[in-house]
Amino acid sequence: MQRVFIVLLILFISGCGSDSSSSVKKPETTPPPPLKGLVKQISVFGIPIKATSSVSDEKLRHAAGVMAQYLDNDEDGTPDNPDVVSKMVEEEAVLLMVGTEEEMNSLFTGGNEASENGQDLYASETHPEGSASGTFDASLEEVLHLITHVGYANVYPDIFGEASGSAVANAMDKARGGSFDTIPTAYPEGAWYAYDDETCEYGCQVTEYTYWALTSILGAQAFNGRLEEINQEWKLNTREKVETGDPDIFDILTNISYFLPESLPDGDYSGGTHTIISISGSGNTDPVVSTDKPDPSLDIVSVPASLGKSYTDNFNRYTGIKVPNGKSIHIVAQNRITNEQMVRVRNVLQHYLQNLPGSTYGVDKSSVANAMADNNAVLLLLNGRDDGSNPVEVDGQPLYEEEIQVEGHSWYINQDYENHRDATFEEILHLVHDYGLGVDGPNSLPGALPGYQSEIRAAQQNALANNLWGIGAADWITELTSENSLSQEYLASVIDSFYGLWGAWEESETHGMMGLYVAKVRGEITTEDSNGAALMDNQFFHPYLTYNARIDSGFEGTFSLCFDETFSYTNHSQYLKDITLTGDKDVNVKINGYDNEVSGNAGINTIIFSGDSSDYAISEIANGAIVTDLIDGRDGTNRLNNVDNIEFTDITIDVSD
Repeated sequence: MQRVFIVLLILFISGCGSDSSSSVKKPETTPPPPLKGLVKQISVFGIPIKATSSVSDEKLRHAAGVMAQYLDNDEDGTPDNPDVVSKMVEEEAVLLMVGTEEEMNSLFTGGNEASENGQDLYASETHPEGSASGTFDASLEEVLHLITHVGYANVYPDIFGEASGSAVANAMDKARGGSFDTIPTAYPEGAWYAYDDETCEYGCQVTEYTYWALTSILGAQAFNGRLEEINQEWKLNTREKVETGDPDIFDILTNISYFLPESLPDGDYSGGTHTIISISGSGNTDPVVSTDKPDPSLDIVSVPASLGKSYTDNFNRYTGIKVPNGKSIHIVAQNRITNEQMVRVRNVLQHYLQNLPGSTYGVDKSSVANAMADNNAVLLLLNGRDDGSNPVEVDGQPLYEEEIQVEGHSWYINQDYENHRDATFEEILHLVHDYGLGVDGPNSLPGALPGYQSEIRAAQQNALANNLWGIGAADWITELTSENSLSQEYLASVIDSFYGLWGAWEESETHGMMGLYVAKVRGEITTEDSNGAALMDNQFFHPYLTYNARIDSGFEGTFSLCFDETFSYTNHSQYLKDITLTGDKDVNVKINGYDNEVSGNAGINTIIFSGDSSDYAISEIANGAIVTDLIDGRDGTNRLNNVDNIEFTDITIDVSD
């Protein structure tokens, strides 16, 4: 059993609230920086496997497949024991893959710290071909250590606990010929488990014993020559030997109530796919290439030659928005951007350009869209993050891969501001502002709404003069002044708080935009920055998000469209109106009163309402239903397409037929 370590994570508890102007108050913790040297990872049921560049993608995927098969032995895409998986996620279980033991030793220097919530695995001892080559695959051992040590021992402490007195510990004491807190000079004659590593204390001995017994039951230790290799430590290398020689542990490990694996993993997991992504802040310069290709069904195509060689050479996919004058606003993406990120980006741009009936400046936004196209607006979706490492220099507004969240994706759900802060609304607003609305003063393009820009400028000047914005950032303000970017950055701060993007930020209870803006959430804009609130009041921007959000195919559980302080993402999702579920996971949706339209996926979908069934009118439509709340100001009128159930507080109705 090798060195263990930790990565911190904040978890959230489900539920639903109603105070849309409140912000999440989370524990005041400061996550440590990523371990230097880790460049890529795969997530298995929310449990990360992180690797250095010396680990091949093949071996990383193999380890992920082994973990998935241990946890989902019937390979139906769902963990066999959800309690164990939940505990592993809660306890920050993580597998670290490095090339060799020497690399592991060098990794834990320069501030990197080890702890007890993870397990390492060396690529040099990971053999996907397994016993077919006469070599033991160590992923079968190290992955299992992580699962039993962090998962089973915590969920079932009386059975799998690693302290003296648990059922497994009692069985181990029999196997060793007695109870020994430390390694004895010699084990009693007749002992069939004789682990002799003096650094392995009693709990570690339990972990190793569990591994030897379970893998022997599953057949991992029975290939030719293996017994000779392990005989000094473990003698019961087959299922039959364990059953007859150690019936206590056999009965525990084959008890179906614990949902332990019944077949040996080979790494070829058929219950789902595992995608390798890069690790933020790792200093990785080797791209982890997205497998996404042009997809005409999503209006994503190859970069047209008409954009020029600088774009076709540096970007591999294109989408855009055709505007009324016949031209287009262009969006180009590099190879690590996913298609779903491209769709999300296009949706946000379309949202900004969606007409707002009855508003002062947004009744007809065609002039803004036309101006953007005339000014050659291009949105650049770039690999990595905004740290100066991306060498591409072409004309356009940059937005980086690691700052583009997709609704329902783990980045969106977790709201990790340190690594994956959602900059989509900010950067696309800059594009709309610079190329469409227009900016007064030097270094600017012809704009369509000088009147609105005049109001934006006045609000920005008031905010700066009264320390409502730009707080504590004098050097940055000087830089923005020279660029004539003050009004753009101020408006982006207002918009981010208006749409809830800083509500879950834990560094301040009152300020947004990294502490630069006095208002953190929508309600605070009105009380703290009345001029900013006036810009949002039926002028140009919608009070909710007008696009149809595609919920990530990996999401499973209840996706809430109403604010709940225990779910960080709902600071933002409370402003969604229409959503489409993708993939085949079972997803429930809690609606929010914006007259939602919800389209189901291939899984089982239940739509959750706030009141008794008698408070609603339900009418059938093709492939769905219209559900109208008869109580004003609550759930509104909702169109449900291809969903299975409608849940009220008193009954649930099946509408799948």
